[in-house]
Amino acid sequence: MLDLYDEKEIYSEENNGGYRISIVARLGGPGVTNIQYRIRISEPNNPDFPIDYVPTLAGFEQLGTLLVSLGELAKKSRYIETPEQADAWARVLYPSLIHVIAEKLRKEGIGQDKQGTAG
Repeated sequence: MLDLYDEKEIYSEENNGGYRISIVARLGGPGVTNIQYRIRISEPNNPDFPIDYVPTLAGFEQLGTLLVSLGELAKKSRYIETPEQADAWARVLYPSLIHVIAEKLRKEGIGQDKQGTAG
């Protein structure tokens, strides 16, 4: 039997500042006819009152794809040393361009792996 708000935390991470992000599946409760997936953010000073965001299915897919691409981009440290560099990055940090850059980095990484193991 489900409690009023039966939930399962699927993923969570707490950063150095004590903020916590998690993905939660709400399995039951008033008005719940199917599983609801939520992104939950909790503040260190107010952990008992988290903020829940329930994206659309398309929103979850877009966010997930963007996070994978950003993960690829973040594998290599990039430092901004001049205003011009900051401006250049600001011009390319859009989801569509991030995906293109990440795909290029993935392909370069695969090519480097093959070259490194050959001969």
